[in-house]
Amino acid sequence: MKFYTIGFALSLLLTMAAFLFIQIHFIIICAILQIFVQLFFFLHVGRKEKPRWNLTVLVFACIIVGILVGGTLWIMGNVQHNTMPQNTYLND
Repeated sequence: MKFYTIGFALSLLLTMAAFLFIQIHFIIICAILQIFVQLFFFLHVGRKEKPRWNLTVLVFACIIVGILVGGTLWIMGNVQHNTMPQNTYLND
């Protein structure tokens, strides 16, 4: 229980730090630290007997998230490009 409490406190601290330091572009560092806190304290990456299996699952999850984020950005860019108003009256 103590391990989870420490992880929760660190997560809250990093979240509050992200809100405080958003003006000086410190948020990326807070986000990276938050990822490592979540992986270590809550997903127990690096603490199991089979670290290779955990690494395989983590890499697969990162690939899926990358595909989802990349696909979403691609679709949003395509929609923006296709819905831009065309200046057809200039061609007349």
